[in-house]
Amino acid sequence: MKKIITLLSLLLFFASCHKESDRPVTPLRLGEDDAKELQVTQSETRMILLKGGDGKYSATIEDARIASSSISRDTLRVSGILYGETSLTIRSHDEVRRVRVKVVPPPFASNEDVVTLHPGDNVQTLSLSGGGARATLNIEDPEKAADIQWEASSGLVKIKAKYEGDIKLIATSEDRKTTKEIFVKVRCVGTADRLGVYMTNSRQLSQLFPCRIVARREGQYVRFSENSNPILRTKSGLTPNARINRALTLSPEIVSPVVGEARKVKIEWLDAEALYQEHPLRREGEYTVYVEEVRDRQVVLRGRGFKIVSPYRKG
Repeated sequence: MKKIITLLSLLLFFASCHKESDRPVTPLRLGEDDAKELQVTQSETRMILLKGGDGKYSATIEDARIASSSISRDTLRVSGILYGETSLTIRSHDEVRRVRVKVVPPPFASNEDVVTLHPGDNVQTLSLSGGGARATLNIEDPEKAADIQWEASSGLVKIKAKYEGDIKLIATSEDRKTTKEIFVKVRCVGTADRLGVYMTNSRQLSQLFPCRIVARREGQYVRFSENSNPILRTKSGLTPNARINRALTLSPEIVSPVVGEARKVKIEWLDAEALYQEHPLRREGEYTVYVEEVRDRQVVLRGRGFKIVSPYRKG
């Protein structure tokens, strides 16, 4: 009886071995898409279903400081530890696969990519997350149109709009390999459709003074005046009537403007005493303005807190 049991056991053992040896060995595959590279963040563990080989798998990470790996049956787990790249080797029977493992900062994400505000708005609704704990934010705001702060840990962007302008926010990841751009536009309510000088430091676009006459001297300047018969400075100074006439001179005359370009202009007043101390145009001298719009006979120039609609020469 014992001999019969022993014989049956041997037959089952050999049958099992024969069955195992007949199992087909196919090429290794990582997931449905057969990944050639794996990316994970420092706080992420990625699971990939393995296929192929003989159904039994092992995995080895080349640099265990960067990432770790483990296998449970046919599931591969890869976890990020430090930023960088390493190699992962997977074996099953005679099949071997090597793939690159990259540990990267979390991708950037924002709830808005274009934000439009009015001067005076103080918002804390823009969210910009990702990039890692030491991600940076570069603020391109040549017109100083807003005060902006970003807290990388919370992803909160605080914006206090001051006057019209175009701002570009460029976030750069901790490893300096990924960027994201957000555009902030600060605009007043209303349109500047007439020649003259406008203020853009409040929600509503407002004209600095009613412009009743525009005088041009070709190649030299353009002068805006609220009086149809402007009185200029004399040797003895300004007359009482002249003091109540606001007149602004823009030089040089704008020639062949192109949208988006910056221009250096000089601004002079007949009398600036009537302007309040913090007025955007109280200071006489050189200003940088940007060409916002070119119309048939008018050009719209935008500066820090002001906008000028002026005639121009086509060249």
